[in-house]
Amino acid sequence: MNFTNRPVSPGALRTAPLILTLLCPLANGAEIFWANPVTGSFSDPSLWTGGVVPGATDGASIPAGTVNIAADWALTNATAGTLAASSALFNQTAGNAALTGDLRLGTVAAATGGYTLSGGKLTVANAIHVGEMGAGTLKIATDLDQTATGIANRMVVGNRALPASGNLAAEDVSAFASPSSLGSVQHTAGAFNLTNELWIGLGSGGSGTADTEGGYSDINFGMYELSGTATLRSKNWLLVGRTGGEGVLNISGGTLTKTAEGDPNCSFVAGSYDAGRTSAHGTINQTGGVVTT
Repeated sequence: MNFTNRPVSPGALRTAPLILTLLCPLANGAEIFWANPVTGSFSDPSLWTGGVVPGATDGASIPAGTVNIAADWALTNATAGTLAASSALFNQTAGNAALTGDLRLGTVAAATGGYTLSGGKLTVANAIHVGEMGAGTLKIATDLDQTATGIANRMVVGNRALPASGNLAAEDVSAFASPSSLGSVQHTAGAFNLTNELWIGLGSGGSGTADTEGGYSDINFGMYELSGTATLRSKNWLLVGRTGGEGVLNISGGTLTKTAEGDPNCSFVAGSYDAGRTSAHGTINQTGGVVTT
């Protein structure tokens, strides 16, 4: 299966800013931080600032370290990778986890944030950002639902955009936000039901091709790998390389189903940009699996 880059007319894609929680405080509850760069249980209050485990009206933030999740929990937002030169990880092996807000991985330059989903189920009500300013990795081996509605709640994998508006995920791209931004999704099993738009690679850049599976060149900074028995159900726009971005979709197994439930006008596009904007480069490599549209 071969896809080529093509422009999208100015009216074909809707343009609206995405308001990130980086720019405004949580509406309810508190932002509670993992206190030390250690590995421990989410339910251990001694490992959170103030000795309080985040609850359903709180946000949880990991500057560094690993939070193990093996039971049901609910939060507003979950953020990993907020400290430069550090790594942070949510590691879910069981339980039903629910976010009423955003999942954000790698939110500052030179930081690494990850979420490994190997058991239980994760539900995210709003946006998912994998590699927002730093490096982000989302590993999916069981069920994940993104139930967001509204243009503001996209999923973006690899974001180097710095729009004139100052809003990191808007489409009026003017420059790099961070040359270190990398986003990677490794989807090996389970069903990912995605209601809103999926953008793989957003920002300013040139052209290039991917390295070996799981790696990057200097240019391709958004990557989604579908393999094994995984199922990706995309119900809205699926854009590989957006507005100056560089995106790669590798399909070696599993099933990708693209429908138009979220937007009757939505498409599956490699290399998507509005006329007059910075060009984008998208690569789709299919060596196995099934794609239906």
